Amino acid sequence: MPKVINSQDPEFKTKSMLLFWSKGYNSVSPEELASKLEVSVSTIYNKFGKNHLFVDALQHYVSSEGDPTMESLRNASDGRDALKRIFYPLVDVLKDGTLPSSCFMINTVVELKTQMSEVNGIYDYYFSLLDRSFKEVLERMHRLGEIESLGRIPEYVQFLQSMAFGLSTLHKIKSKQELYAHVDEQLSLLI
Repeated sequence: MPKVINSQDPEFKTKSMLLFWSKGYNSVSPEELASKLEVSVSTIYNKFGKNHLFVDALQHYVSSEGDPTMESLRNASDGRDALKRIFYPLVDVLKDGTLPSSCFMINTVVELKTQMSEVNGIYDYYFSLLDRSFKEVLERMHRLGEIESLGRIPEYVQFLQSMAFGLSTLHKIKSKQELYAHVDEQLSLLI
């Protein structure tokens, strides 16, 4: 009996997500994609399409990696320590190699923002989610007396985004302990 192929299967999406995340869209051939997903090349061309699989993989990244992380940040009751619980595991993942290094979303924007319009809506959603989550934790930090001015929150949101994406590069030249210290130093700048 032939294998039933369902592109909505989480395992199927995870396999394609990890492949695209580690290599980028343009570097993944249909043959490599077919091999990774255990389907024929003709199935890639005729049933799914590389673009469709990529968009599904990027949406899966947001729902499996971004949404849960940002939800935990928004639902926390503390401030600065909640940010550490986001950034320290990011350091761990980057240093341990459990996931491809750097952010799939940033890689995608750099590679495809002008080439694939379907990516723009996902990108916009992801960054608005990041902005909203950081804004909520910063407002909580203000209520807790951890930061003084509500007026600086928009600047701090941008700062936290830059910090997250900067770790994707810094992990290549710093040890895990140095990165933890870097996170602490950077978060101490939020006043």
